[in-house]
Amino acid sequence: MDKLIAIIGPTAVGKTRLAVQLARRHRGEIINADSRQIYRHMEIGTAKPDKEEAAAVTHHLVDIIEPNQEFSLAEYQNLADGAIKDIQARGKIPFLVGGSGLYVWAVLEGWVVPKVAPDVAFRKGLEERVAKGQAKALFQELKMVDPAAADNIDPRNVRRVIRALEVNKLSKNTFSQLQQKQAPTFQTLIIGLTADRKELYRRADARIDNMISHDFMEEVGALLQLGFTPDLPALSSIGYREIIQYLQGGTTLEEAVYKIKTGTHRFIRHQYAWFRLKDERIRWFDVDKNKIDKPTGPAFASIVAAALAAATLGLLATLAEVFDGLGDWLAFSGRVGMLSGETIIAIAVYFVSWAGLAILWRRSNPPLRLIVAITAALIAAGLLGTFPLFFRMFGVEE
Repeated sequence: MDKLIAIIGPTAVGKTRLAVQLARRHRGEIINADSRQIYRHMEIGTAKPDKEEAAAVTHHLVDIIEPNQEFSLAEYQNLADGAIKDIQARGKIPFLVGGSGLYVWAVLEGWVVPKVAPDVAFRKGLEERVAKGQAKALFQELKMVDPAAADNIDPRNVRRVIRALEVNKLSKNTFSQLQQKQAPTFQTLIIGLTADRKELYRRADARIDNMISHDFMEEVGALLQLGFTPDLPALSSIGYREIIQYLQGGTTLEEAVYKIKTGTHRFIRHQYAWFRLKDERIRWFDVDKNKIDKPTGPAFASIVAAALAAATLGLLATLAEVFDGLGDWLAFSGRVGMLSGETIIAIAVYFVSWAGLAILWRRSNPPLRLIVAITAALIAAGLLGTFPLFFRMFGVEE
């Protein structure tokens, strides 16, 4: 049976980075399962894969519609199923990656989405009621006509509430009766990334600060100039809504950023309603404890190798001082302070190794940090041991 790997979890936890690493290693291609990354012109606010990540692995279902286009769950599911079959037919592994629970489970559980055309007038009437503050009343109406659907829909997900009421009105069956499941034709490994809640908030806040400092406001302004209106679902999402308010003079930048951060924290909590830590189908990994979202592989190994090499050179230099003849051969040429090639290389390696150790320390778990500390001590010892050599090279008496 064909296989599919899903990487899910809350926003800012590191799903994209891990997916790119695994897809490169296992001949995979990535299928987007983020409901906002489907829109064009919305790069920064949706945290789309950067140019390097996009070039490293083929991505599907990113930048497929304009912000003012309607896009249903059924359409997403059809496109995702098509991408999965295409990737598998070419002998590769599809990676379903994202934090939109509706999209993820529709694919993984094989939802049979009701094929009921939208009633624009009916939907607009419900949206006007929501604008008047009647969202809770709409949810109560759904509970009356379709309790089973209400049990599986978050009251805050107004679009789904409206869709359920719409289907109930236009179909002979209720929304829950039409929304059945059909087992998919592939085996699935579901990898869940999580972290301590405070750490998730810290990561999200850092991402938001980075967005603000990297032209996010310009991106929102460009969308408005293209004629996309603030009432579109795409632009009413977290981040875009608040920056539009700021650009239109409705709030300060400080207040807008605060609202984006608190809204994102709330969204993170909501995502765990879709991805439950007790769900036995999901293999959870704590990214802070496991460090699985940190750079690994050849580059990481190179840093370790450089640090250890520098420590070895440091020890050799120390031994060279003890054995003066070897010291003369390793460290300097003659008595006039001419630096030998070996000495220049050693100095360069010292500086590179300290930079490498600093990176290693930040990206390592406690056991590896112990190794880093020991390595640093060896390098320091080697550096101290070479001081007498430098004095003598430049003609300074000890």
